[in-house]
Amino acid sequence: MKVSIEQLKEIQSYLEMLSNDGIDMPDEGGYLGEKDYDELPDEMEIDEICLDFPDDQEVFGIEPELFLVYMREIKTLRRVDGVIVRTDHIIQATISSTRVGFTSFEEAITSYTFVGDGIDVSIIKQPFLVGVLNAKEGRYNEDFGFGACEPYTAIEIRIEEGIDEPNVNELIERICFYLTDRTGAAVYPWEGPDFKELDDIMSEEYDEDEEYEDETSPEDENENVELSSLPHFSPLLKMYRQAKEANDPEIQFLQYYKMIEYVSPVVAKSVAYEHLNKRLDMLPRISRDHKYLDSILAVARKYDKDLRDDTLALAAIENCVDVVPLYDMLPKRMLKKVKGTLKLQNDTLTDEDINDEQLMGLQKQIAGILYSTRNSIVHAKSNYEETGNELKEDELVEANDMMDVIVHSIINWNERQPEGYRV
Repeated sequence: MKVSIEQLKEIQSYLEMLSNDGIDMPDEGGYLGEKDYDELPDEMEIDEICLDFPDDQEVFGIEPELFLVYMREIKTLRRVDGVIVRTDHIIQATISSTRVGFTSFEEAITSYTFVGDGIDVSIIKQPFLVGVLNAKEGRYNEDFGFGACEPYTAIEIRIEEGIDEPNVNELIERICFYLTDRTGAAVYPWEGPDFKELDDIMSEEYDEDEEYEDETSPEDENENVELSSLPHFSPLLKMYRQAKEANDPEIQFLQYYKMIEYVSPVVAKSVAYEHLNKRLDMLPRISRDHKYLDSILAVARKYDKDLRDDTLALAAIENCVDVVPLYDMLPKRMLKKVKGTLKLQNDTLTDEDINDEQLMGLQKQIAGILYSTRNSIVHAKSNYEETGNELKEDELVEANDMMDVIVHSIINWNERQPEGYRV
């Protein structure tokens, strides 16, 4: 980058400011260390400004133009919470992942960018503003390998002047959901290490050279995503990444099931509303007698029934999920059982292979399996009586693949609902 004398003076003043917080240049050679500006040409070429953040293992390099963008807003730099640091127009939210430390994974997530109306989002390593504030606040510890800037990854949100600011926490959750969904590994907001607990953290070793699985890499080397294409914020997005964080198949199953429990009352209510609307549409043409009024009460009674624990899963399965593709995702033992119960002919299923009665039966069978399995896990230490629908422990990994499909369908169903009806 071509740097003028005025820009050089500005950069020098900022470097002196940073040095007060222990952020120094590795050496003061070249133009950046020059004090006698009268001896310098009007413009000079400076490709990179190198900085040593406290306790970082590697030197931080930044282009002069980007350095000036950050530093011209440095007076408004503040910490919003443990995750977010920001200036008036730049927000950096630190994130982590169940795959942190794997080079290919981190290359994958930093290839994503997101764009909206006056908003640009990228995933960056060594977030400068985070490093500056960590240095100022003393949030680093060399003994445990946590420097002020180097170990962090952040979602960076840039907001143009005059653009209404989004709900930052909701936007972060939406992006974390998208990254989790695309990579297959949980990506979540992270406050950084608790230095009192670093002994436990550092005892977990990983191999930095291990290759990350191909299917978690983005389809395109650099993917630019429209923010408007992300799902609207809802607690379901956070629940999904929490499920992906779980290493234990039982815990993961229960996290998925929580999503079903969360959305099912809304599903049941929307179905009840639709039934009521249809019933009320008949008023101009039928008598408003006791039979008609009883039919209204019947809709209400069915809604109450749909809110019971044993029918919550069925409400979601019936209205949010296409169960035909789920049939051959069932673990083999349960597939054989369902196949026999419904008198189906094949181990794989198409719409032509199943009639309406069998389809309703399949919905009830799958809902019953999920509900019974949930109860068997939750009540494992009590006097739980098995129903025969419970999945065994060694079937849960396979079942969680099916659950992932189910909760994706639920998220998509929720996304299609009018704003007032979404969870």
